[in-house]
Amino acid sequence: MRSVFLKIICVDLLLLSAVHAGTFTNNFSSSTPTGFTLNGGNRPAPNDTLIYPAIEGGILKLTYAENGETGSIVLDELDPGATNAGFTARFTVQIGGGSSTPADGWTLHFGSDIDSSSKFGEEGPGVPASGSGIDICFDTYDNGGGEAPAIDVKVNGVQVAHTPESVFFMLSDNFTNVFIQLNPNGTLNVSYKGQVIYTNLYLPGYAPVTGGRFAIGARTGGLNENNWFDDLGITTTVAGAPAAPTITAQTSRRARPSTNGLPSVSPSCRTARRRSTSSGSATTWP
Repeated sequence: MRSVFLKIICVDLLLLSAVHAGTFTNNFSSSTPTGFTLNGGNRPAPNDTLIYPAIEGGILKLTYAENGETGSIVLDELDPGATNAGFTARFTVQIGGGSSTPADGWTLHFGSDIDSSSKFGEEGPGVPASGSGIDICFDTYDNGGGEAPAIDVKVNGVQVAHTPESVFFMLSDNFTNVFIQLNPNGTLNVSYKGQVIYTNLYLPGYAPVTGGRFAIGARTGGLNENNWFDDLGITTTVAGAPAAPTITAQTSRRARPSTNGLPSVSPSCRTARRRSTSSGSATTWP
């Protein structure tokens, strides 16, 4: 009986912790924007009768391999009026197909400093006049200061982490995976092409955001590249939601030993465990 009681408590808490989570998923199979706004303009000649960003062939194309474009997708608020404690973002991206020296890159932004009309490029929307935000910047072009190619992290417009990469690593001929996770304890995980970029990165100055929006912005300048996205999924965690418990053993004296000699645990109460490795090696994320 006690074992059954523990199972019921575990399941109830797991459900309760997910009640207030916001979720956005889109594979862009429809060209009609639902739950988001696209911001851009007219493409340069000879395609100046066409607009960007565009959804074509099940792909979100924020910029084309054309000069002078800045495009964004801004999601509707996933947790209106609530304070966001963390999120997990998964999607695929294809970068390249433009000038021999590609430019300029893209950024995932989350913060209360943007609205549905905001657009920006590889540096993010900049230092906010009010509100707060976090940027994960994929910068493909070196402006002469050795700052790129790189994957950077900014908090409230201030760079807090910088990881140089080769331009060949930044570009992708095919769609490749991106994983970005902000943990409730204020640390960040980022992987790209299956390679760990940041693990449990401390974010100085970051605080949970109320009234925040998610957005991805991309830019080209005097040089260019395609910045195309697909299979975008974001799930949030609301501050104050109870966390799922971790149960490592049943307290019932009737618990049967498992093959490794430890008490067995109900599958509904197990907690998935990531395989963490030393810095620079690959990690498999859920």
